[in-house]
Amino acid sequence: MNKNWAIFMVLALAVLVGVYFIFSSQKSAMPENMGEATLGNITGGSTSGETAAPKLVSGSVEVDIKGFAFVGQTTRVSAGTKIIWKNFDDARHSVVSDTGLFASKVLAKGETFTYVFRKEGSFTYHCGIHPNMKGEIFVTKESPN
Repeated sequence: MNKNWAIFMVLALAVLVGVYFIFSSQKSAMPENMGEATLGNITGGSTSGETAAPKLVSGSVEVDIKGFAFVGQTTRVSAGTKIIWKNFDDARHSVVSDTGLFASKVLAKGETFTYVFRKEGSFTYHCGIHPNMKGEIFVTKESPN
């Protein structure tokens, strides 16, 4: 009976240690500022962990759809910038302007939707399938430099 008890305790301890490492590695792999407006979330720039107002960018910017969220929920760009939304989730999503300005088809994993913002303003959008997923694009005339 003592031998069985010792084996049970060793196995239980091993399971607990394994669970601890699994959960601690998942937590550290997730960005602390996920969903906040930082250039690192928007364009792959520096991710020092500091949350700052997003820098103005132009050309083209990718907004990733990951974990049922638009990563870089707020994106600040100059007029004429192309935004490319890319779905990294296994679930299907869409990108729909709150004002009807644009709407994507349903995007499967790996698919993209592109829209060029030519006018100044604030443009909010959401996922047509998951309305709790929201984002915003700020378009300004300012030069990105």
